[in-house]
Amino acid sequence: MAMVTPEFARAVSRQIFQPAFRVSCDTKHWSWEQLATIKQSQAALEQQFGFTGVGAAVATNELSPFYYGRFQELPTAQWIHTKYTLGGMVSQELIEDNKNLPDIVSSLGTMIGEGHSYIRDYTVANLFVNAFSGGTSYYLYDSAYLCAAHTLQKSGGSVTNYLTAASLSFDNLWLAINFTAYSMFTHEGLPLTDAPKWLLYHPSQNKAVRKILETDRGEPDTADNNKNTLTSYNIIPVPCRFFTTTHWFLATTRFKEDLVFYDRISKEVKEDADFDRDAIKIRSRVRFSVKFKDWMHIVGNAGA
Repeated sequence: MAMVTPEFARAVSRQIFQPAFRVSCDTKHWSWEQLATIKQSQAALEQQFGFTGVGAAVATNELSPFYYGRFQELPTAQWIHTKYTLGGMVSQELIEDNKNLPDIVSSLGTMIGEGHSYIRDYTVANLFVNAFSGGTSYYLYDSAYLCAAHTLQKSGGSVTNYLTAASLSFDNLWLAINFTAYSMFTHEGLPLTDAPKWLLYHPSQNKAVRKILETDRGEPDTADNNKNTLTSYNIIPVPCRFFTTTHWFLATTRFKEDLVFYDRISKEVKEDADFDRDAIKIRSRVRFSVKFKDWMHIVGNAGA
């Protein structure tokens, strides 16, 4: 629907107003780019698959045949791009008669940019919001959620990369760190370790997170003199207001390889005149997709 003069009586009024104002939103809602690998796509969709190793060496008796292991393919992961559009149309009369609004066409372009920035940030956050449940569209290649009981594709064992629901605290964060130290395995069942790097959480937990990570002399909220052993990890806090308030995640250094964002069309903006309706139109579109290609480098907690 076009913006026309009857809807903007103050804009075209001959009365004297102070400069019009607008409360603008954030142009960046959370710092997900540090967690993701961003790539350009040249096709309608992207696909990728992994493969296992050959497993552990086997004890072999003298003159016995060698043991020959075999690796195998993992299921395919797909990134299917979605188109997001936003635009606005302004009547020529409103442009001509406007006296009290800032440059309408320029302002409209800024608003459209804000809308596109929001949808990118929200779409990435939504993957974490649905990390424990949310329908089959949030399954990974193994038909399980990001944080779930995962079956190892070759050994047949299981790794559950979510912890018993508990609030974010010093001790509970240590449980997540311990998970990265001795509860991670490859698909052939061999041990996998990785250093913790990012703590993801809702901003309502900022106070707890700062105490946990920044208390430099002793453990937070204790009367003893135990050293705050978390400071040596240099864990990076990443708050996101779109998260469920209780959910939190600990991602390791290799997690950036697993969260893949494909830009197919990066904000294409067009401005044109609508000849028949005597108006100026601005429209903008983007196409992108984002998905986890693997689950092995993150542990989640639904919180309490």
